Amino acid sequence: MCTQRGRAKCLDAFMKDLQAKLERLLAEAQDCDLIGNLATDQDKRATFRRMAAQLREMAEQLRADIAARLPGTDGDGAASRC
Repeated sequence: MCTQRGRAKCLDAFMKDLQAKLERLLAEAQDCDLIGNLATDQDKRATFRRMAAQLREMAEQLRADIAARLPGTDGDGAASRC
């Protein structure tokens, strides 16, 4: 069973991990945009732009998940992962 202090540490580590994943998704989306802009083949350009859009959508879903898990909100379930 977690102590209150242990739960806070666990939640903090979990939230930092989610934030790092969010930043990585956004960076990968930006990379796909760049590659798409540089591609000369129209099919490749479209593919990389589609990948960028999908990565941004995933990032937005993760951002909503993070917001729902913040302490003081209705979705504060992350500390139970301890």
